[in-house]
Amino acid sequence: MSRNLLIISLVLVCLAWRAMSQDEDDTHFSVAGVEVSGVLKMAEDTYRTAVEKVNHATEAVKSFAETSYEDYLKPAIEPSITWVTTAWDNTKTKLSDYWNALLEDES
Repeated sequence: MSRNLLIISLVLVCLAWRAMSQDEDDTHFSVAGVEVSGVLKMAEDTYRTAVEKVNHATEAVKSFAETSYEDYLKPAIEPSITWVTTAWDNTKTKLSDYWNALLEDES
């Protein structure tokens, strides 16, 4: 990371920390003659709005996925899973019977 970027990042973090740690009336301050409290408030509001939108979108996608799975995928997949499970159990039983028969023939 370049040194200038690091310094700018630290200054912005310090300004944000100072703005959040003070009361609303005490947040009016300037850096090099530029009022920054309005910018920090706008950045805070934008961040909170973005987080809320992402949370709502996440909930909507999760709900859609759950509904789609229950309505469409589960009825199509469950018979296949049942068939595969039954076939595997039958295969294990037949293999076990085969090996037991081989062992009995050897003795």
